[in-house]
Amino acid sequence: MFTVKLTVRAKIDIGQKETYESVAQLIRLFIDQNTKTLKKEHYESKFSYYTFSQFSPFEESGIYTKDSLYNLELKTIVDEFKDLKSYKGLETDRLELVAVSATKLYYNPKGHLISKTPVFLRTKKIEDEEYLRKVKEKIRENILFRYVKSGKNSNDDLEYLRKNVVEDIKVDFKVVTIPFKRKQISNDRYLIYHCINLSVDFADNEAAKEVEKLIYSSGLGMLTSNGFGYME
Repeated sequence: MFTVKLTVRAKIDIGQKETYESVAQLIRLFIDQNTKTLKKEHYESKFSYYTFSQFSPFEESGIYTKDSLYNLELKTIVDEFKDLKSYKGLETDRLELVAVSATKLYYNPKGHLISKTPVFLRTKKIEDEEYLRKVKEKIRENILFRYVKSGKNSNDDLEYLRKNVVEDIKVDFKVVTIPFKRKQISNDRYLIYHCINLSVDFADNEAAKEVEKLIYSSGLGMLTSNGFGYME
């Protein structure tokens, strides 16, 4: 598990919600240029075992300004992301990577995680208790399958994990929309991800602690490679 700290320069003014697509574009450029197994694993794996935080310092105006420097953190279980240290100067039309450091990530499970960036799970607006139950079940299954497929798991008994890992899930009903304007659906429409914020309480046992560490260090939900599901 690693934390990769990035400093980027904004080449244009970037809206707060546009930072997801902007950073994802920069990271995918790195993946495409990586000479190891990262590219193959990224495009063939069911889950991307990394996610990234929002920019710091936070801009109250909602606009990250041209030529300013911003920091963010990428958390991952994938060793190759440490190679970002050799890619200073990498740039897209929106961002330039100006500084990188990577350190081993140590995390002591606390039994609770909360989303610091919204989670994408292809859910609809929650309007009744029955659909809320289905959403919570979808969250639980995503957590467990991310763990079992990670290669970092010591337990693959899904029936045991379903009963003994997640104690509670709380979901914020407010839908958070994140536009990816480079992903065109048609000539006048682009892709908008509908996400939710949530928190998860874990049981107090070794399996649950292992799962919590995995989710903390690599994200929760779908498309964490877009910066979704960054958990703290």
